[in-house]
Amino acid sequence: MYFSFLPSVSIDVKPIRYPFSESDFVVAKNFFRRYKLSDTAFNSAVYYREYAINDDVRLDQISEAVYGNPNYDWVIALVNSMMNPLFDVPMSENDLRKHVESSYKNPYYDIHHYVVINKEEQLEKFGQVIYPPDTIVDETFYNNKITLEAAVFPDLNPISETIISTNNFVFDTAENDDVTYESFNTFRGTVSSLDFVPTLRDDGYRSTTQMILGNGGPGSQQYVITVPIDTTTYDTIKVYAGKENSPLPGETLKVGYILDGGQLSDAVFFADLLDSTMPDGIYNVNVAFPELGRAPNTEIIFMVERDTTGQSDQFAIQSFTLEGSYVQVTPLDFEWNKIDDDNYVIDSVSWTRTGGNWYKKVSTGFRYYENTTGDLKEVASSELSRPVTEFEYEQYENEKKREIFILKPKYLTALVDDFKKAALYKQSSDFISNGLKKSGV
Repeated sequence: MYFSFLPSVSIDVKPIRYPFSESDFVVAKNFFRRYKLSDTAFNSAVYYREYAINDDVRLDQISEAVYGNPNYDWVIALVNSMMNPLFDVPMSENDLRKHVESSYKNPYYDIHHYVVINKEEQLEKFGQVIYPPDTIVDETFYNNKITLEAAVFPDLNPISETIISTNNFVFDTAENDDVTYESFNTFRGTVSSLDFVPTLRDDGYRSTTQMILGNGGPGSQQYVITVPIDTTTYDTIKVYAGKENSPLPGETLKVGYILDGGQLSDAVFFADLLDSTMPDGIYNVNVAFPELGRAPNTEIIFMVERDTTGQSDQFAIQSFTLEGSYVQVTPLDFEWNKIDDDNYVIDSVSWTRTGGNWYKKVSTGFRYYENTTGDLKEVASSELSRPVTEFEYEQYENEKKREIFILKPKYLTALVDDFKKAALYKQSSDFISNGLKKSGV
């Protein structure tokens, strides 16, 4: 029936013998005349219904069953864009195996491609869909897996070091001593009876004289105030000083501090260094530097308050040293994040502890976030996807051919009439009739 609707073509075949001017004409059906349904036609359930083809069922048998006439098999082929009835309809299991075994070397073992497992399998394994089901993936994706390598777990504690800090200060002549004191109410010189050992300042300067306190009148204050010093890290002050008592001893050399912006009246004295009960001589006196005085821009003050007698004790200070310590923390040169006691991420590398031993992941699987907790999970990609053999692939393609569309019987006449009209030729230079046109070879 199908071929009766196709128009014909008159083919001009040139003769191969005399007379060459004459032509022979051959009339044949125009098999290249096509009729195509709209791609959106199948979106409407009004005209078509789905139909599943069983093994060993031919199109003419389906046509007989649906339309009561086996000759409308071409309508089924046209509706489903079938070109070859041998391969466009599903093969039986036996025919499929013969086809596969003749087309491939090892169809039951060789891999055709890899595919993500379906929705039901993902829900069973992971409790959620973590990748679009049935997606075709490559071998690289499938082979992504968690590979562990034994390694020494890094120390996550920052490197800390206790730094001992010292700062030496010496008193000497004004032109060389401006780094030590900024004001004084006394004088510089030496006490002949006190044999000081010269002291080196941090910058290498060698002291030769001392700051002398105690020669003022009765009731006066003899003092020296240092330049502002950052005393933040110091907890001890060591003073190299000496004393020479008068016939009526009674004065005391004391030390204090003045915080940033303070005046002499704001001085806080925290220790007596030398007093009248001590014999004449030179002393190295160590005292704790109070925590309240440990601040930037703190001035150190040494003072002697004269008694009311006319005899004054003499005190000489040649140098003092501030000592202390602080902890210097060197930050780690890597970033890390703790997942739990047995799992860490260090510089984007996952670490895990198994059986008391640490391993780092040198390759990873597929990562996803768990829906309910938001935790980052990881699985080998082989758990998420699977290989498809060549036979499975052909079997799947064969099964797809079972699902076809059938034009509902009440629209059959309309389609056939429309096909007849579409098959007719229109006016053109090679037009002979609606059902015939000419062509030369």
